[in-house]
Amino acid sequence: MYAFLAWLEDSALGQAVRSSGVWAYGVLTPAHILGVPTLFGSMLRPDLRLLGIWVRVRLAALARPTVPLAAAGFAFATLSGMCMVATNTTDYAGNPFI
Repeated sequence: MYAFLAWLEDSALGQAVRSSGVWAYGVLTPAHILGVPTLFGSMLRPDLRLLGIWVRVRLAALARPTVPLAAAGFAFATLSGMCMVATNTTDYAGNPFI
């Protein structure tokens, strides 16, 4: 596992984020933080509909705008998270709090 993490840290992605300066990580963090609630927040309406709220509204009508928004939030959070992790994977491997 450590060999994979070392490879990821030395990859072009890890080197690109590290060489982009301090602002790269500063931009990736809010992007990741906004991607996660976009993913889960967009699914709130269909979840509430399944729990019995807004029973007159068809589930398909609620899912139409929320599924693309959830997919965008997932992509945003995943890509920004991968960029953030690739910067110092070997340091993160020894941290028990991550």
